[in-house]
Formats: sequence, C-alpha cells, structure tokens
Amino acid sequence: APTPIVATGTVATTTPLTPTPSVPVVTPATSTVTTVVPLNLIQNPSFETDANSDNFPDLWSKGGWGTSNRAFTYPVQGVDGSRAASISVSGYVSGDAKWVSGKVSIAPGKTYRFSDQYLSTGSSQVLLSYTNTSGAVTYALLASLPSSLGAWKSHTSTFTAPSGAVSVSIYHLINSNGVLTLDGLSLVDLSSGAAT
Repeated sequence: APTPIVATGTVATTTPLTPTPSVPVVTPATSTVTTVVPLNLIQNPSFETDANSDNFPDLWSKGGWGTSNRAFTYPVQGVDGSRAASISVSGYVSGDAKWVSGKVSIAPGKTYRFSDQYLSTGSSQVLLSYTNTSGAVTYALLASLPSSLGAWKSHTSTFTAPSGAVSVSIYHLINSNGVLTLDGLSLVDLSSGAAT
C-alpha cells in the first residue's frame, strides 16, 4: 500500500482585526486676556522724577495761603517707590499748605477716582479746584481725613465733574499744625471703562 505523506510545519492562522473607532483630536481653544491699565492723569504721581537734580519734584509746585510757618521737604522716604514729598506746618493761625500738581483736563458728567497714600500727624483734607470754560475757579471738599497714626494710609474717593468744568487740580492739604507726607497719587477716568 502507498505510504501516506504527512505534512509538517507551522500553520499560520489569522485573527480578524476589529477596527478601532477613530477618536477625534480636540485642540483646546486658546484665548488672550488683555488687561487694560487705566491712565493716571497726574504726572510724576509718586514724586520719583527730579530730572535736573534740584531736589524738587518735576511738575509739582508749592502752594498755600494764610498765616503759618510752612516748610516743604523733598525728597523724603516714600512708600510707592523711594521718594515722597512732605509738608510741615507750625504756628498755624489760618489757611493751608499743599503740594500742587498740574491741572488735569476733565469732561463734565464724567466720573473720576482719586487715590493717594499719606502719612500724617494730624487731620488733612482733599480739595478739588475746578476751572470752568470762562476761567473761573470753584472749590469742593472731597474728603476730611484723620491722622494716619504713624503708619501709611491709603485714601480713595470718586467724584463727578460738574457742568462747565474743563480742568481740575486736586490738593491733599494740611490746615493745622503738623506734618503731612504724600506719595502714590492717582486720578483715573472711570467713564472710560478701563478702570474698575
């Protein structure tokens, strides 16, 4: 009888592949957040600039009226940067003493925010000096502040420019015996939407 032929070797088997469902690749959306810093309308607000080294802050002047001994000192140690400006009053009878910044253009009906940092041995006031279209000047009291009790204090107030006003000067003044030191003044237009 014929001899049977036995095949030897490896038999390959194939397992059907199950398709892998495609997973969409999601790229996270990116967004850019823009922070708008409100424009400070007061120039040299922290008394840091003295370009001609005359020991007097650029764009500021001395102010005051009445009967008293007024001493203006600059620079002194500040809290917003390295410099600040100080006023000392003695022998007070009447009037006030103040550092005066330049006039700032404003628009009637707009709301503004004033802030500063101060160190005082007694009471002080924040006064608004408005100039209107005819050049007339009117005053409005913005705040009466107590002594800072030996520590730097922050003050913030808002006001709305009155009808006819075209500019304002803001005075943080002293009207009694004592010492008042100022730093970090700021005036911003809240109506612009940049300040919150």
